Amino acid sequence: MILEKPQSFELKGNKGYIKLTIHEIFSESQNWNGGFSLRGALYIKYNGLTFCENNFYSSTIIIENFHDNLKQIYNTLCGEASYIPEYDDNLKINIKMIGQGHAEVEIDYSEYSENQLNLSFKFKTDQTFLQESLKNLSDMLKCFNLLMK
Repeated sequence: MILEKPQSFELKGNKGYIKLTIHEIFSESQNWNGGFSLRGALYIKYNGLTFCENNFYSSTIIIENFHDNLKQIYNTLCGEASYIPEYDDNLKINIKMIGQGHAEVEIDYSEYSENQLNLSFKFKTDQTFLQESLKNLSDMLKCFNLLMK
């Protein structure tokens, strides 16, 4: 099912950001974990480098788990939240609270093709940006839940 209004999640920080926009939900059948597969676009910007992957795949469960972990570290201002894919290991995001409301975001992206691409970088962010990211993720999950009913 192609979404009438694409759903986006963005994580901003100093010198960088990552944005995931979901365009399609494969609602015909559930994954083995109870979630649904998603297709979208991934945007990464860091220090003047801009990257876009137009056929990025994820699942509702991965988004939900990431949301729950991010909410936990936002509320407690300690710990780590990770976006960890089920099948592909092409994108990994780890957010670690480092004190006084600040966090370090580590992103690893790999593109497996004829010409392999690996991006690995870190940037700092704070709880004000995390609050916006949490709202994006909450809105995205609400949309998924409405569509799946």
